[in-house]
Amino acid sequence: MYSFFPYVVFLLLRNKKIKEELYVWGKILRIKESNSLFLFSWLFFQLREYRSVFYYRIGGLSRLFRWYAPGQYALFFGCANIGNGLVLHHGYSTILHMERCGDNCQIWQNVTVGVAHNGGPRPVIGNNVQICTGAIVLGGIHIGDNVIIGAGSIVVKDVPDNVVVVGNPAHILKER
Repeated sequence: MYSFFPYVVFLLLRNKKIKEELYVWGKILRIKESNSLFLFSWLFFQLREYRSVFYYRIGGLSRLFRWYAPGQYALFFGCANIGNGLVLHHGYSTILHMERCGDNCQIWQNVTVGVAHNGGPRPVIGNNVQICTGAIVLGGIHIGDNVIIGAGSIVVKDVPDNVVVVGNPAHILKER
């Protein structure tokens, strides 16, 4: 009965970020369907992570459907500026409290991005960044474009563009 609400929002908003994210999610998940309404329906009803990003994008309207189609639990957004194409893989136990997140970022589960101390500066994440499982990114640092942060890495210093960083503390493993 209430399953038509997301379709109505999808049709009414026609939000560029939502449409771009649909195709990014579809590409990453290898869904070959090009019909945006079908793709939206599949993602919305199958993936809690997608619902969380969708709810973030539509803001207060999300209260209309969160009660019957909740987003990913233990996923927290504390960022005012998230670029197009954010993809969350699993997203469980993930905290995203950054200053800005660029376009086409991918973030896995159990990732913490935030302040190093209460009231401190927040990280800035560039475009096309992948933050793998269990990584921690803290403080007022800048993560460059086209960066991969390895699983379990702890990043507390600036990271230049086009590199792969791993370890605790994170160090550059190689350039891309």
